[in-house]
Amino acid sequence: MTQTLNNSLAPLGAIRIAGPDRAEFLQGQLTQDIYAVQPGGTLLAGWASAKGRLLFTGWVLDWNNAYWLVIPGELIAATVSRLKMFTLRAQIEIEVPASALYWAEVDSIKHPINDFFNLDFSENEAVAFSLTDKSRLALALTTGEGLASAPDDAEGWRLACIRAGIPNIYTQTQEAFVPQMLNLDLLGGISFSKGCYVGQEIVARTQNLGRIKRRMYGFVHAGRTAANPGDAIWADGRNAGVIVDALTADDRTELLAVVRIEALQSRFSLDDAGVCALSRELLPYPVPESLDET
Repeated sequence: MTQTLNNSLAPLGAIRIAGPDRAEFLQGQLTQDIYAVQPGGTLLAGWASAKGRLLFTGWVLDWNNAYWLVIPGELIAATVSRLKMFTLRAQIEIEVPASALYWAEVDSIKHPINDFFNLDFSENEAVAFSLTDKSRLALALTTGEGLASAPDDAEGWRLACIRAGIPNIYTQTQEAFVPQMLNLDLLGGISFSKGCYVGQEIVARTQNLGRIKRRMYGFVHAGRTAANPGDAIWADGRNAGVIVDALTADDRTELLAVVRIEALQSRFSLDDAGVCALSRELLPYPVPESLDET
């Protein structure tokens, strides 16, 4: 397998949350059980509004006596401001230190994961972690020197996430989806036993009442076309959902979109006239194909 080594990710950023109350604070904010995150490890998580709509998806990392939230860089400033609104008297520090992120496709047979990154892990200046057990994607975070030592590969990263069925929230799609629409429950990004957090009532109700009528699926258009997060996707001429992420490469457009499950047998397209036809592309993990499976 071709290895992708040290491709930097300027579009991703990291927020550092430290202090004695950091775990309790994040436990009341994220969809993930913070106490399940092991030191040096990470878990997929989401942060929702009071209405249960996602403000970001990303990874929470326990490293160097702090938690790190790895999310798209365009959301960093607004996320920090909003998080600080909830701190009250909690003893925590929220900051955005100088850091860099890198990605790699890894062979699960080879260990340790550090071997896939040309970084210095000796002085706790870098940490590497797998994203999910359903993909071969890994990230490395470093606060050491040489932060700009590798070329940026944002497009490669986005395409890898699309193919792995890993959702990213952008400014255009904030508060557009509840976590289950983006398959966070299928990816292990939601704890249904941890107790209260912002938006938890809506997320739990959606799960318990079986009202998950929209899910995220993969699609491909055999050509180059404009497709962006937040754009509509069509089924037999009717608006059927919303694009989560999309990228055009090698004369084809690949995308993730949240669509109505009941419309899965329809003819999908990127336009209401059906000119930019789409075909389904199976994700590397099972997603319900009918309302009976939800």
